[in-house]
Amino acid sequence: MEGSTKNDEFAKAALKVTFPAGTSLYGRDTIKFRNSEEDATMLREKIYTDMLHAAGCPSMETINTRVYYNKKPLGLYVMQDDATTEGFISQTFYGNKQAPSPLGIPLNGATGADFLWTDVPRTTKDSWDSFIPPSGKSNDRVVALSKALNTLDVTSATAVADFEKTWFDIDTFFKAIIFEYLTGHWDSHWFFTTNFVVYDDPTESTNGKFKFYFVDQDFDGTFGVALGAPYNDVGAQFTSQSYKALLARKWKLSELDAADRTMVNKLVKSPSVLTSRFEKTLIDIVKKMFNPVSFKNKLDSLSKRLRPEIAWDRNITRPHAGTNYGYTVEDFDTGILKAVPKASNQWGIMQWVEERSAAVTKEFNFEFDKTVPASALAGSKVESAPGAPASTEDGRTANVGASSAPALKAASGLWQALAVAFASFIGYTAL
Repeated sequence: MEGSTKNDEFAKAALKVTFPAGTSLYGRDTIKFRNSEEDATMLREKIYTDMLHAAGCPSMETINTRVYYNKKPLGLYVMQDDATTEGFISQTFYGNKQAPSPLGIPLNGATGADFLWTDVPRTTKDSWDSFIPPSGKSNDRVVALSKALNTLDVTSATAVADFEKTWFDIDTFFKAIIFEYLTGHWDSHWFFTTNFVVYDDPTESTNGKFKFYFVDQDFDGTFGVALGAPYNDVGAQFTSQSYKALLARKWKLSELDAADRTMVNKLVKSPSVLTSRFEKTLIDIVKKMFNPVSFKNKLDSLSKRLRPEIAWDRNITRPHAGTNYGYTVEDFDTGILKAVPKASNQWGIMQWVEERSAAVTKEFNFEFDKTVPASALAGSKVESAPGAPASTEDGRTANVGASSAPALKAASGLWQALAVAFASFIGYTAL
């Protein structure tokens, strides 16, 4: 078993554990321990993945853990599997079913990864180079996807339906980018063409056509954490912005960022027949999930459970020299509701949700459900998430809880078992 560190500028460095070739733990060959150091609450990553699961999107499993090294405490971490690995793909897409052999190719969308088609021969660097394949594999299939997207007639419901059946799962992609917009996930595909995975499922791919799924990852920069320039160009008004402002925005926010958001703009912008479907999905998510009622139920439950662990973590002397924001358990309490006057927590979690959901309900003139139970954000149990289907112009439905993926797996119980089993390797307490 090998370990590595990341973000080692922090006193609590992030960790990554990779098992030897041919071995795994409950099917996982790589496990990450994220420090979530900029988040005074350490709640954002867990909440985000639970929302994705509740909406029927493929995503990492997430759990908070105490981590020890040589019986000495390192701190409280966010434990996740790695969406770029075949172990994650096997467990998430196929579960207990026999995974196809070989699998499709998970491509890691590094900064600059965009689906822009060009006829220019691939002799110089292009946006496809940022789709990083596993060692020994190729990213040629995403080039084929980009070409199919380029020729897609988005004004034709028939053409769109064929594209979704044979090339790309639009349903889970829309939900993923809606959460990027709603949470201000600036280190993401829509904001910075980064931190996502696309995977082609061979069980749905035929005749040179590769059916892709979009998987978001890395959710620490959400709900207002570290949301500054160049991603935020309107300051405190950011939460009141319409998603249409992102469609109209000029990108290339850095030398690495792509100049386009080809998939988003092609599928979402009018005159696409998908525009109404996107908006209905956005409305349904806010009605049932991303609003001060149902979201607060989830947040209250998680914060009550996590607070004692935060108190434990905030009293640890870090063994590693580096940045330490000095967050306290009082900052945890404050950060749930409002901004923490330290580092980069410009919004509290509930403050963000209240402001963003108010902007969406005003823009589309609807009210969110006032009596949504906590199960609306239960996480992992996709079938428990409510979401009444809404008719769309392309004949599909906008359903928060349903997934069109063939075998996306509810695995929270398995992940808890994994966490307990992993204690025998490195010594930590699983929450």
